[in-house]
Amino acid sequence: MNKWKKYFVVGLMLISQVGFVMAQEDENSGGSSFYFGINAGSILANKYTAPYYSGYSDFSIKDLIGIQTIYNQIYNKIQKDFVLSEYPSNERYRWGLDLGLHLGYYLDESTALFSNINVQRIKTQEVFTISATDPANPFGDPIIFPESVIGEERRMQIDLGVHIDYGDRYKAGGYLELFGSFNAVKAQKNDVIIEGLRYSLLRQSTIYNRYDVGGIGWGAGIGTGVRVKFNDKFSFDVGANASFQRINLWEEYRPIKLKLNPQVYVRILWL
Repeated sequence: MNKWKKYFVVGLMLISQVGFVMAQEDENSGGSSFYFGINAGSILANKYTAPYYSGYSDFSIKDLIGIQTIYNQIYNKIQKDFVLSEYPSNERYRWGLDLGLHLGYYLDESTALFSNINVQRIKTQEVFTISATDPANPFGDPIIFPESVIGEERRMQIDLGVHIDYGDRYKAGGYLELFGSFNAVKAQKNDVIIEGLRYSLLRQSTIYNRYDVGGIGWGAGIGTGVRVKFNDKFSFDVGANASFQRINLWEEYRPIKLKLNPQVYVRILWL
């Protein structure tokens, strides 16, 4: 079982155990303070750490094509001598998948303590270029080949906070959430695709292997949303968070300040 599965299983067991205890207390007291749900949404990770996947970090695209066997494979594709021409610019993440569990416990009619445990999958995809001299026109402009470099990382974010309803929690209405959080991040993939040939910048046999790119960080945030009631047992939330996180991906990409990572989600709750 890898580290990510261990984190998720431990979190799930913890939430299940706490939920069971709270549910027993509710049953004994005749109340209904405990609730839980499922989150599904999207996150736009801050671009601060995205340059790690752009091919000019500790093992670069230039280093990759400097390996003779790889250079020869690319040469056989384009049939020309070539050089790295330009790295990507303005690197950023795409909107990523954000899934998880939600647990809450009402202290009174409008205030609850809550926890989220979310797993996030985010990606980058940028363009770099290689250039080659045209044998038919050696003194003219070089031939430019646009190529791709992609990155993928997994994150886990655990939030602990306070939920405040506007109005009656058993009816439709708005809410506010304030939370602190911890996160874990790990680089899963950093691949270069040149003329259909795919190479990893994280792992090159006998040359470069990096399996531990990532780390533990922390953060805080504020969220708001609207709760729509289905019936006495189920409700549906639509919300958004301004989540400020310190992401410890790699030494050169460890921000001192918290960086904004917007999140949007829908949530189904069992009350």
